[in-house]
Amino acid sequence: MAGLERVRDGIRLRLDASEVDVVASLAEGLARRAEGADAGQQDAVLDRLAPVASRGDAGADAELRPMLRDELLGIRVVRLDDLAELLRAGEPSRDVDGFDRVLDRGTAMQVVEALNDLRLALAATIGFDGTLRDELPDDDHRADAVRLMDALAWLQGGLIEYVETDPPR
Repeated sequence: MAGLERVRDGIRLRLDASEVDVVASLAEGLARRAEGADAGQQDAVLDRLAPVASRGDAGADAELRPMLRDELLGIRVVRLDDLAELLRAGEPSRDVDGFDRVLDRGTAMQVVEALNDLRLALAATIGFDGTLRDELPDDDHRADAVRLMDALAWLQGGLIEYVETDPPR
């Protein structure tokens, strides 16, 4: 089970092998989807990752968005690939069959940003909004995606708390 622990040199992130597989696979899949994006094709997930460039001015948005979309998606591809590489290259430990590594502040923030991309993509995939959580029965396939979004949010929150707090003395 995922775990975070503040240690002297950073924050220790632990994920079991199945968690590594899920998160790394999602990151790799989303990166490949963004990499192969066709600017003219509607894609709710990629549109969420490269949002409206100019609210309230459709003309300006139509002009700016294509220019910014490739750059924004390119940034996300690098971030997602870095996350997958980090997780897949994790050192196995005696206690955890998966990922167990101490992250510094910079790496922790990079992980936060990539996890956010995954959460945005999951939300767009299932049409998540604030009311969906309360309406979903447990046997709805989208409930699994919501639980995964919640787990990623928990990891993000712990990493953000670490990044934003003063280092221990």
